[in-house]
Amino acid sequence: LFLIRYAGVENTLRLFGSNSDEGRQAISRSDLYVHDLQTKKSLLLFSSLYSQFQQKLEERGLFESTNLVVISGHGLRSVDSEEQFYIEECLADFSKITKIVNSHSMMMVFTDPDELDEVFFELKVCDQWAPMGDYDEGDNPLVSVYRTSELPEKFHWKSSRFMPGIIIMTRPGATVLTRELPSIPAGDEHARDIRQTGGWDNDNVEMRGVFMARGPAFKTNHESLPINMVDVYQVLLNILGVEPPHRHNGSWANVEDLLSSGWESRTSPDSISSSTSTARSFLCLILLCMLSY
Repeated sequence: LFLIRYAGVENTLRLFGSNSDEGRQAISRSDLYVHDLQTKKSLLLFSSLYSQFQQKLEERGLFESTNLVVISGHGLRSVDSEEQFYIEECLADFSKITKIVNSHSMMMVFTDPDELDEVFFELKVCDQWAPMGDYDEGDNPLVSVYRTSELPEKFHWKSSRFMPGIIIMTRPGATVLTRELPSIPAGDEHARDIRQTGGWDNDNVEMRGVFMARGPAFKTNHESLPINMVDVYQVLLNILGVEPPHRHNGSWANVEDLLSSGWESRTSPDSISSSTSTARSFLCLILLCMLSY
């Protein structure tokens, strides 16, 4: 198993946006890197470590039998500059907030337990993100403020002991920031200037990432329906011939159709013959953090 993480696309799109020359160049470079990786060209990006890895595969005649997977954790969306808000505009007393974690698409608000109800009320009725202009009752609000105990079940957050008492979530495109409150990561004076970000509700199609793969385990010229990130884990274990060591939330039915004949029905390492297990268990995984949908 060989893992490569490449953040050049994410960093560029956040700063310049996908419609910029810089954004197009970053995506083109990542495409070239993946192409070079498959066509055995010299690739400085992945350093001498990859060169040694590739050389050993070629020496053993395993390059063509190696599975290559390219994934991104989620997509990015453009930020609406007219729908950016500061949490301080909602609060009468900043000292009631002990810290803020995250910003833009989602914010965790930590308070002293005795102050939680008052802070929640101030954020819930805050004028700056109240409905503006034409607004249908069925529309998602610009900003949603939740008690953690009232979060939708699909986020799997409400029972975590690490969560604060209040969560702020924004509609895709809208963002919430902080100027003065103690925050993790630390507040950045340029935070308002980013062009794209992620982290919104993953039911939104713009938050979809990419999953691309080639190799003996995968069908050729096959386009799949959307899968979930939690589905990927079992695909990688299947390629490596490893039984899942614990329960997980992936659904095999979502990914079975990705795999070529003989791979989709494997249930254990024993289902691979000893003569082919070594050649077919190599896996190169590239994580592109992140691609714009």
